[in-house]
Amino acid sequence: MVKIEVKCKDGYSAKEWSKDDGTLAYFLKGPNSVANDKSEIGRYDVRGQYAGKFKSAFGARKRFGVLEGQRAADNAVVTITTPDGNSVFIGDIDAGKMTTQDRITLGMCINNATNILSSQGIGNLNGIESQVFDLADRLFAEYQSRYGEE
Repeated sequence: MVKIEVKCKDGYSAKEWSKDDGTLAYFLKGPNSVANDKSEIGRYDVRGQYAGKFKSAFGARKRFGVLEGQRAADNAVVTITTPDGNSVFIGDIDAGKMTTQDRITLGMCINNATNILSSQGIGNLNGIESQVFDLADRLFAEYQSRYGEE
């Protein structure tokens, strides 16, 4: 049997599982902050009926899946490399995306920035968009530093 290379970031692990019918899969585990109560994040099938598919673990706190493109290099927590050199990158598919609550908060920051700048009586409105968004970004960053979870 040819060796498949599995690389896991700290806190993550992969356990190989196979059946007599040729099925080869890896069960993936992660830290409690992202996994379910059994520390599972999902299963990736290398060979068999579901080859190339990832099945997320029921109850996982983050949504994991196969990543592609630049996101793969940045957000992969498990990398499975087959003997032919193809790599599959598995990670949090929502990493880098704003949560709904963050989008609502940013929207409120944009509204406040618009009110602040318009109350200053700016005569020339050219470039006002960048001023609004610059101020909104500063307001949002301050909000995150004071009240963000991380």
